[in-house]
Amino acid sequence: MSKLAIVGLGLIGGSMALDLKKRLKYQIFGIDKNPEHIKSAIRLGIIDKEANFSDLKDIEVVIVAVPVNHIAEVSQKVLDNISDGALVLDVGSVKKQYL
Repeated sequence: MSKLAIVGLGLIGGSMALDLKKRLKYQIFGIDKNPEHIKSAIRLGIIDKEANFSDLKDIEVVIVAVPVNHIAEVSQKVLDNISDGALVLDVGSVKKQYL
């Protein structure tokens, strides 16, 4: 089964995780700085497991779904931990370069 991680389990990240889990049969891992978001996401079936940044080395797709003022910092942590073939994308709504 393919593995996908969502960093940021708010409205956008949680919605994407739920839809991708249903449509593409990914095993979904979640990373969030708020432990209550993780607990809720697991309880509601939005994610399968909690992860941390060091777990990203085994993940094929990573979606960064954090507030735009944190995208650069979080993206750098993601890029420092992924494998060579991983796909990383963000769902921020910025209209200019942020890195």
